[in-house]
Amino acid sequence: MKNTLKTIVLLSTALLTTWACSDWTRQEPLGFRYQTIQEKNPGLYEQYLESIRQYHSTEHPVLIAKIDNPARAASVCAERLDCLPDSVDMVVLNNSSNIHFSTIDEAKTIRETKGIRTLAYISLENLVSEYRGLCEEDGEEYSHSDCIDWVESHTREFIHNVRNLDLDGVVFSYKGRSVIPLGATEKAQYIELQNTFFEFAAAYKESHAAKTFIFEGTPKYVTEDEYGILELADYIIFPTEAATGIPSFSFLVENDIDSTTPAGKFIISAHAIDDPDELSTEGIFSDGTSAIRGAALWVNRPSEKYEKAGLCVNHAQRDYYGLEKNYADIRYAISVMNPSPLK
Repeated sequence: MKNTLKTIVLLSTALLTTWACSDWTRQEPLGFRYQTIQEKNPGLYEQYLESIRQYHSTEHPVLIAKIDNPARAASVCAERLDCLPDSVDMVVLNNSSNIHFSTIDEAKTIRETKGIRTLAYISLENLVSEYRGLCEEDGEEYSHSDCIDWVESHTREFIHNVRNLDLDGVVFSYKGRSVIPLGATEKAQYIELQNTFFEFAAAYKESHAAKTFIFEGTPKYVTEDEYGILELADYIIFPTEAATGIPSFSFLVENDIDSTTPAGKFIISAHAIDDPDELSTEGIFSDGTSAIRGAALWVNRPSEKYEKAGLCVNHAQRDYYGLEKNYADIRYAISVMNPSPLK
C-alpha cells in the first residue's frame, strides 16, 4: 500500500506542476476556455487514476463518507459525488428513497474511474418512526402486524431499487435495545421486527457476494437468530457520534459489543461540523477540536482488543467548505489513517 500511496503523491505532484506551468500571466482573448488537466495530459491523468484504483483495492483503514444527497440534481460541488476526495473509499447516500438520476451517473463514474463504491442507506428505526407517524396522522392505533407489513414492503422496495440502480452495496442501520426488561410478548415482537428487517440484508449479501454489506448500530442488541447478520457484514459501524474526546471512542465501542461480536470489522463514526449552525455542537469535541480528526487519531492507535477498520463521516458534505481546503477534516483523517511514505 505504501508504494501505491507514493505513486499517488508523485502523480498528484506532477499533475499540479503541469497545471502551474500554464501561461497564466499572458492575456487571453474573451473566448478563452480553461483546459483541464485531463485534456492537457490524459496519459498522466490515467496513470493517476490507476494508482487511485489500486489504492482502493488494497487493505487499509477505510474512510466512508455519508452524504445527505438531494432529491434534485446537485447544484453545488458539495452535493456532487465526483467532488469528494479521491481517497474516500465509499459513499453512502442517506436519502436512498429519492436518488436523482445524475447522482446515479456520478456513482457509476467514480466507481469506474476511481474505484469508489456508492452504497444505499436504510434504517429500521426510521421505518418504524414513519409508520408510527402515519398512525398518528390517520388517528389510528399502532398495530404490530401492520408495522411488520410496513417494514417488509419498504425494505423489499429498497433492495429492489438498489439492484435496479446498480449501486455497490447497502448499509442496514439498527440501533436496537436490550431485551432483558421486555415481557415475553414484547420480546417476541421485537425479535420478529428485527428478523423481518435483516432477512432482506442476509438475502442480498448471499446473492450479491461481491457487493458491500455494512451493519450500522449496536452489535450486542442483535439477537442470536438474526441470520448471522454480523458475520455476513463486511464492516460494523458503531454509533460513536456522542464521543467528547478521543478516549470516548474506546468506551463507546466496548460498551456496544459482547463476546459474540466478530472482531476485525470495527468502524467508528463522527459528524462533520455544521459551521452555518452556530449553536450546533455536532462534530466538535468538548475541547473545541474536530471529532473527525480525533477519530482518525484513535483509528491510527493500535489496540490489543480489536482491529480498527476505519472511520465513517456523517453529513460529509458539510466538510466541503473550509478555510484550509475543501474537505479539510476528511483529507486530514485519510492522511492520518493511511500516511504517505514520503516525508
